Amino acid sequence: MKTIIFIILLGLGFNAFGQQFNPEPTVFGEGSISSRDFEFNASFTPDGKTVYFSKSLLPDFRRISIVSSTFKNGKWGMPKLASFSGRFRDADPILTDNGNRLIFISDRPSPIKSDTSNYNLWFVDKTKSGEWGEPKHLMGDFYKTTPYPVYPSVAASGNLYYSSGNAKDSEIYLARKTESGYGSAEKLSFNLSSERDIDPVISPDETFIIFSSSTRKGMGGSDLWVSFYEQGKWEEPINLGKAINSPTNEGQAALSHDGKRLYFTSIRNKSQLRGPRERKINQQTFDQEFKTIFNGIPNIWVADISNLRVLGPAH
Repeated sequence: MKTIIFIILLGLGFNAFGQQFNPEPTVFGEGSISSRDFEFNASFTPDGKTVYFSKSLLPDFRRISIVSSTFKNGKWGMPKLASFSGRFRDADPILTDNGNRLIFISDRPSPIKSDTSNYNLWFVDKTKSGEWGEPKHLMGDFYKTTPYPVYPSVAASGNLYYSSGNAKDSEIYLARKTESGYGSAEKLSFNLSSERDIDPVISPDETFIIFSSSTRKGMGGSDLWVSFYEQGKWEEPINLGKAINSPTNEGQAALSHDGKRLYFTSIRNKSQLRGPRERKINQQTFDQEFKTIFNGIPNIWVADISNLRVLGPAH
């Protein structure tokens, strides 16, 4: 009986001591960043005033490019194509802690493969003029065992986290920062061969990691999960609960520089659930459905997760 009650509490956003994790997600940059298009990811400059994210022509990840938006006069501006993007499939941008390097995935021809059917990691550095330089291939020993890494995330220490796998099986890995680049791939201990864990985002201090999974039992579709690093090991992942996850898909998580705000993609709108509408609509409402950003294509949402620790094992 105690086990059943504990599981119910977690699903409702409570920990074992009755403390509640109940953020209220809102649309991020409605009308400019979150639009009728397919957009995902979010990575911010240190001042929080510029965000880089991905936009795709179609929701099946074709023609992906990296764009940026700047906060000015109280609102986020319309996205602009990043100077280094626009030809190849570029996505999953992540800025390092000082904002002087941006790492991303791309299917552009790389030094370690001849085909362009899969991704490698690339980076651009800020030049003296403040612009982005030419893309360079991110080197590291981790390619030896995980040849196609995606969704990079960089901790304040410089350590690199990412996922690698295929449509049926994917795990999350750590490549430690070295003087010459990055070390060998280390699979995080909570990963199981039976689970498909993807798209990780590491907290700046590496005390928790958030990722998405469509195979772990959750709220429906793809859910967001968190694992806490306690006493030298990663704890069993915990579902972020109904406050974050919905019966639809949630994924592509990102964090603010202080780790207190979570950004993620979702189509969390009642009108997007399958089945008939609640009632017959008129022509005006029908036309409006095609103009709203809640058109069945994911938007970027943001939530305050400053009390995420109430879900942790230490509480």
